[in-house]
Amino acid sequence: MLDQFGPEHVTEKSLQKLVQTCANNQPSACVVLSWYFFRVKKYESSIKFGKDHCPKSSTACFYVGESYSLLGQLTESLPFLEDACKEGEAAGCERIGHFYLGEQKYKGAVKYFRKACDLEEPFGCYNLACAYSLMKDIDLAYNALEEAFQLGFEDWNTVLTDKDLINLKSSKDIPALIESYK
Repeated sequence: MLDQFGPEHVTEKSLQKLVQTCANNQPSACVVLSWYFFRVKKYESSIKFGKDHCPKSSTACFYVGESYSLLGQLTESLPFLEDACKEGEAAGCERIGHFYLGEQKYKGAVKYFRKACDLEEPFGCYNLACAYSLMKDIDLAYNALEEAFQLGFEDWNTVLTDKDLINLKSSKDIPALIESYK
């Protein structure tokens, strides 16, 4: 919900009030501060305000985990992203899936992308299709891609050009599938 509002809506006065409210043991204010500082790329501050509110807030877990990740601190990042995923934050699951995909550990990627897809995240389903395609499990890749489309994924050009889907595209008529969802 927070991401629909940009940091440009936060004034210096409202920021000071949030800091004061957070200091008065109001966790929701701390989570908003973690979000805000993440969005303005002040990752250390995002961690500072969000860290104590994980796992109670899956949103805080995600922003803290992603902040650590963007600071190049993967060891610190993963436990927070794992907590976010466990608590139903699809973005946390998807981020862990990308870590596994980057390491070519496709079974790990599938586990986390599947969870993101089950949480109805279209990009999770799309990335699940990519992981299955890389594993050469064409039927599961096709089904995951169709799930992504059903959930509203409409980046047709990416589907047609993504090298991770090469095995799927060589076996299935992806343009026909795209046409059925346009």
